[in-house]
Amino acid sequence: MTVPPSGRALIATRDGVEPSTPAFEEHVAGLGYEPVDVLCQNRAEHNRYNLGPGLVDRIADRIATDDIEYLAVDHRVHPGQLVDLAERLPPVRLRDRRGVVREVLADGGNPVATVLGERQRRRVERRSVARSQRDGATNAPGGTDGRLDALDAELDRLDERWEDRTATQRRRIEDANTGSDRYVAVTGPPTAPIVECWRALTGENAEATTVLGPATPKTARVRIASHDVAVTATTALLPALPEWFGTTVPGTISALSRADVIVTVGTGETDTLAASTLDRFDATHLRADLFSTEVNSVERLRERLGSAFPVERHVLTLPMTDGAMGFVSRCHDDGLVESVEYGETVSLTIAAPPERIPMLTDQVNEAGGTIERDI
Repeated sequence: MTVPPSGRALIATRDGVEPSTPAFEEHVAGLGYEPVDVLCQNRAEHNRYNLGPGLVDRIADRIATDDIEYLAVDHRVHPGQLVDLAERLPPVRLRDRRGVVREVLADGGNPVATVLGERQRRRVERRSVARSQRDGATNAPGGTDGRLDALDAELDRLDERWEDRTATQRRRIEDANTGSDRYVAVTGPPTAPIVECWRALTGENAEATTVLGPATPKTARVRIASHDVAVTATTALLPALPEWFGTTVPGTISALSRADVIVTVGTGETDTLAASTLDRFDATHLRADLFSTEVNSVERLRERLGSAFPVERHVLTLPMTDGAMGFVSRCHDDGLVESVEYGETVSLTIAAPPERIPMLTDQVNEAGGTIERDI
């Protein structure tokens, strides 16, 4: 979801050092800024700023001449380097790639991203205050000493909030999966139609809240073949799944870790995403590249999902009684029946999730019938 531009932004990066963040300009635009240029330098970084020599001077000039309000650095910049960079530049809203992505997700309603973004800003502020104290800027009791104590206390509170919100996101995924036969996670790279695919599979109404899709996972229950399936749309994934990103989207990591099947939506970037990221999750992987919401496309994906789920086939023989007929009707409603023959008895072949067989066996016995594995 992109908001109308309210200011101008500049993007800085170093070529050949770290892979660029997919759709980074779209991330910045989604925050309400118009990216006017990308300044890139491929020489070695300056340790003080973690940017190449001369690039900081170019950035400072562009901020001053182009009325830049937002500077997004597309790699990691540590708190001390952010302090140095902020002191060197004209006033500007400064974020590294972690700050940009977390700000995008926070705006979309991710409570963990909100806490981690605030925590990063407080760490930078603490580094600035500590430096001022070390440089002898003030020794007053109410000066930086008091502010450092206040920041330390605030960081402790933010750590507690981070832990609590992380646990809440994981618990929601667990609760959403409870009682389902199978669990499917729909994911992809940034800008992939994750929510569109999920919406087509589940029939639920939802919109992508960010360029990364849903800022927090969305889950709905749906019947696919003979299975009651929980389907979750996750936040889009960054290549190689960096640790800082994983901690920002604990619900998504939990969903992928629990999934029986992971559906990856996207285009050519899907291959890289699967190789660098999804292989760490123990699930069956299905690709839905160039996904279309047309009925045929959705039905084909449903068929592929149904084929990916394990089933056991059994032959049931039941007497011609009202109770047995009610049981047969319920099997039809649940999509279990593959074939049925009526005579003096009812004979039907079912394909059911393995975990449902014990319950079905009890029901067949209660109806006075028999059940045998169809080998």
